[in-house]
Parts: sequence; structure tokens; C-alpha cells
Amino acid sequence: MKKPRESEPRAARAAGPFDARGWARLDVLAALAQDVGAAARFDSDGTPIVAVNGRKGTSFAPFLCAMVLTRGNADHPAFAALPPGDPGAHLH
Repeated sequence: MKKPRESEPRAARAAGPFDARGWARLDVLAALAQDVGAAARFDSDGTPIVAVNGRKGTSFAPFLCAMVLTRGNADHPAFAALPPGDPGAHLH
């Protein structure tokens, strides 16, 4: 019994970011260039890059949890008891 031929979309998905010749697909390169451009705005020193409402954040787990719980609202009452932030602090 002959194996059914794979459909083009399924074969393309299996190839991932490369075409049949092994070259990077243009749509993947365009998406990557867009991501790199967006990340460059944050002067990152590593990954992951965390941005909340267009501002650089930190990958510190309690910060991420607080941002999720407050839906990214830096003026949320949950933050009222905290001391003011240090704009010169080094973020990881």
C-alpha cells in the first residue's frame, strides 16, 4: 500500500524556518528582523527581555507575578506601600 503524500502546509510546518533547499524562509527572516527591532528599544543585556506597557521590566519572578496580577498597572493600589523605584538601578 502506498503512503499518502503529505500536504504542502504540513510539509512546510515540518521544515520549520527553512525551505526545501535549506535556506531560511523570507517570512521567518522578516518576523525575526521585526522582533530584533522591537527588542533593540530596550537596551537589553540578555534574555528574556521583559517589557510591560512599553517599558523595560525585569525577569525577577515576583515582579512578573505582580505584573500579571495587576494586569500591568504600575499605579495599582497593591504597589502603594512600596518605596519609589530607583531609575538608575541595574535590572537583570
